[in-house]
Amino acid sequence: MLFRLSSACAAVVTFSLFSLFLQPANGQSSAVPVEVVYVLTSTLQTYNVNPQTGYATQEGEGITLENTTGGAIVVPSPNDHFLYVTGYNGDEYLWVYATDANGVPEVPPIQTVKLDNDSALSINPDGTLAYIGHAMQNSHGEMVDSIYVFEINSTTGMVKEPGTLVATYPPNGPCGSGAEYPGVYLAGFNTNGSQIYDVWSCPYYDTESATYYSRPVNQQTGALGPETEILEWSNTNEGADLVNITPSAALVFNIPNDYNRGINSLSVYPLSGGNSPLFTCSAAMLEACGYAASETADRSGKYVFFQISKNRTEITKLELAEKEIVDTGNYIDGFVMGFSPDDVLVYAQDEASSNPWVFPIYVFDPATGGVSYTGGEISLQSPVDQLIPALRQ
Repeated sequence: MLFRLSSACAAVVTFSLFSLFLQPANGQSSAVPVEVVYVLTSTLQTYNVNPQTGYATQEGEGITLENTTGGAIVVPSPNDHFLYVTGYNGDEYLWVYATDANGVPEVPPIQTVKLDNDSALSINPDGTLAYIGHAMQNSHGEMVDSIYVFEINSTTGMVKEPGTLVATYPPNGPCGSGAEYPGVYLAGFNTNGSQIYDVWSCPYYDTESATYYSRPVNQQTGALGPETEILEWSNTNEGADLVNITPSAALVFNIPNDYNRGINSLSVYPLSGGNSPLFTCSAAMLEACGYAASETADRSGKYVFFQISKNRTEITKLELAEKEIVDTGNYIDGFVMGFSPDDVLVYAQDEASSNPWVFPIYVFDPATGGVSYTGGEISLQSPVDQLIPALRQ
């Protein structure tokens, strides 16, 4: 799953949410895990996907979510038995939906929780803890942000209220006094849930900066330990940075502006902190590093997908020990929308299509970086707000 944050300065931050091999919560499991993908347009539609062919089967007729003013964010539980939806219906809410044997959400929601200036949930890999960022403005116009944790009953899916305060930040966090609506956003967990990642976004009038942290997680109590800074970046409003936090490293793709060709670069940072890259890939190392329009990483973090043209994505391999990024010779047509939780499917979008909008599904081999396409796709008559892969267990 990919979580995207768009800033006021048009920079985009991308997080790989770690759930490479998700464990079923509370011992519940299916005999054979089922690939599921949710597509959010004006309704939320469910598809089951064959992992050998990429062919998708529509399940149910689609549901209308409770929020009425848009901006919904959908987060499946690790075993896909529940969906957690945040959005607005006059006020801000969290809705919990149970799903049926095919992954289709059942209405009405089984729980509604009123929120207050909170961001989307991050759920730990065993589905027992949910973290959420909370923001409020003090009398000096500064943003005072904090993190709360909610216990989840992994059998019923219900969230225990109220949440517990587990982290606080000084006013405006690491941002200066001139920042315009700075804030903290959660960026998911490492593979086993022992670390949580968050980012402070600091938008200014003509620049944007961001600082990324990790915190240890007490997986019994939900308490968070002290933060460690992983990296930070700063850019003008002509540029952008795409960030993927993977199981082995943090990847920062820097686009200084959108009119000079060949000047982009991908820097690889250690997760241990220090704010210093292990190495940087420019066009001199690999043409895609300098010329691609965007990039993302697969769930394993071993492969970097560079969009090298409007409808072509190159698959490269991250060689940490050799400090280089190399071409695998594999490509997909379209722009990457997401990866299945077990990393065996790649969901793409055919950017040349509209009405219908077409989303090809590639079978992916995380051992080699190879892909195959046999015609599996999802075709829709309206644009997509979110495409959310899940694994039903």
